[in-house]
Amino acid sequence: MTVPARSAWRAHRGAAPLALGAAVLVQLVALRLCFDATPSRAFFLGHPLDVRCFVFATIGVPCPMCGVTRGVALALHGAVADALRVFPAAPIAVAGLVVFGVSLLLLGAAELQCRSVLSGILGRWIRSSTVASAALTIAVWLAHWVSVVA
Repeated sequence: MTVPARSAWRAHRGAAPLALGAAVLVQLVALRLCFDATPSRAFFLGHPLDVRCFVFATIGVPCPMCGVTRGVALALHGAVADALRVFPAAPIAVAGLVVFGVSLLLLGAAELQCRSVLSGILGRWIRSSTVASAALTIAVWLAHWVSVVA
């Protein structure tokens, strides 16, 4: 078994971040094309989703995820005010995913050009911004759910 030369490994080093960044952004575009919503209802390819929350139907209290589909669809279509009313964490999560995807594309491009200083900076930026975005999304999500339940 031969070990690839170090220079060959470096030549393909940026491929993984490029592929992952592109996959994240393509999935967001696909979600935007397939899903639509109003503040009271979600639609998939133009057909209403008639799925009701089991927890809400059973005990009358919304579960922590009530409204996430509508909130994400509204955020992806630019109706941020409606998305904030339905599920306040949705616009934050969508924005975080967009930043994550674009940052990965930039990281992949920097690694393909062998710019180690820039890729180091971008790598740290991606780690810190992902953690901050996730923490903010979770905090807003929990605060919203506690306010709805209370």
